[in-house]
Amino acid sequence: PPNRKAVLSVSACLMMTFAMGALHAFSALLEGIERQAEVGRMAASLVYSSGLICVTVAVFFGHLLYRHWSAPRIALLAATLPLLGMGVVAHGSWLGWMVGHGVVFGLASGVGYGFSLHAASCAVPRQRRGTALGAVTAFYALGAIGFSLLYPALFEWIGFQTGYGAGSVLIALLAAGSAWLWHTSGLDTKSIGDSSAPPTPALQHTTYDFLRLWLGYGTGVFAGLMVLGHAVPMIKAVDGSSVAATTTLACMSLGNGLAGLGAGWLADRFGCKTPLLVIMLTSALTLMSLSLATKAALVAPLIVLVSTCYGAFIAIYPTLVATWFGAARAAWAYGRVFTAWGLAGLAAPPLAGWLFERTDGYGMPLMLAALLACGAGGIIAWFPKNSFFRYATLR
Repeated sequence: PPNRKAVLSVSACLMMTFAMGALHAFSALLEGIERQAEVGRMAASLVYSSGLICVTVAVFFGHLLYRHWSAPRIALLAATLPLLGMGVVAHGSWLGWMVGHGVVFGLASGVGYGFSLHAASCAVPRQRRGTALGAVTAFYALGAIGFSLLYPALFEWIGFQTGYGAGSVLIALLAAGSAWLWHTSGLDTKSIGDSSAPPTPALQHTTYDFLRLWLGYGTGVFAGLMVLGHAVPMIKAVDGSSVAATTTLACMSLGNGLAGLGAGWLADRFGCKTPLLVIMLTSALTLMSLSLATKAALVAPLIVLVSTCYGAFIAIYPTLVATWFGAARAAWAYGRVFTAWGLAGLAAPPLAGWLFERTDGYGMPLMLAALLACGAGGIIAWFPKNSFFRYATLR
């Protein structure tokens, strides 16, 4: 049975990632930013792009922070940054949104997400790590759902600027609550030791091995990030209504979050390799079907299925990295692997838009995403069973 320290620590991780998932509720802010800053859709979208870049940077360098700061101190940093960003955003200019929401809150989201994965790896034994990391990833997605629903209600009640401020205060309070939980748990995240795991043998991690891990992640998340960025226009391209688009977005986020919870358990039960291969095969077949679909009634559920596969994939991959490198080096390794996610996030939506403009449809970008999903499956299939990833149980 889980001990008190693990329960409190994992609860803090879930509270933190739910709050920081608000960064990905950007669609609820998009039109308000356009009106307030008097900019177009592309300029307003760059606010979110800058946020994704800052998340990647924070996860990449996070291990340096985790090594020297305690869990409550890092949580308080994540709680302070949204309030600072709120003050910058109050100017109402496009640059204010870029700096306040994109950069400052993007860094907070990356710190909170990356550290929660690190803390969960420290708090639970190896045989339960997949479930814990899957839950952390799932709550990051569920936070996007929660704030996508909360922001519009706040804007209607107290106005756009004040509503955004209220949301930022709530995010800070949730992060501060996680600081209290980590303080109460007494979890030590600076000197990590998994007492329940056998001693890790000296594993040789070659550059080639790491490159395969990086490429597998980048090609695996490409389709999900592309569909997340173009879900609404994909539905409208087949004459879907605004209600259908909104409903699809909510179902995508829900499927993403629930898949993360289930995928973590599957990784603990069946290992990492087999579930990842099934996910990539399912995603590739779904993308091929989506490229041929012409009815909104079919396009919407296929988009939800792609998002669900994406949620399951990103939930299992941190477990794969943690079991390969061990809890002591997982944050360092995942920060580098996570750059593949950042690169895919920057490339996938613009490339889909560029191909759409030249082909007048989403068939080609979806087929490209399907090919990349097949490529990810091929890379994962060649992961050795017993040479590295010794404890990943790659069945």
